[in-house]
Amino acid sequence: MAFNHAIIWIDAHLARVVHFDGRHAESLVIARGTCPPDAWFDTIATAAAAAEEILVAGPDDTSVAFAAWVQRVSPAQRARIFDVQRVAPTVADHLLAHARRYFEQVDRPHHLDSAGTLA
Repeated sequence: MAFNHAIIWIDAHLARVVHFDGRHAESLVIARGTCPPDAWFDTIATAAAAAEEILVAGPDDTSVAFAAWVQRVSPAQRARIFDVQRVAPTVADHLLAHARRYFEQVDRPHHLDSAGTLA
């Protein structure tokens, strides 16, 4: 199934990549183990590569380090990362709900009224 959105939740030990749409989701968990950061980040980026819009979240600076790595290695994919957020560890259902709310706001069309203000 093809999904437009993904959220990557990442901390120093684990990444969860969730591809989703309004009704369905597919999740992949990627443990770091003994991988060097570049190899682990590459695996995560590859897992999220099909998504057109990506949200990166996590409880520490690993999410920021991942986004910086993507910027260095693949600026085109970094352009698809809409935000990097600090989010506490959470269960997968709460993470998915957070991501769906985020992209509902991002994807909501902004309409201007006749005075030119956002309606």
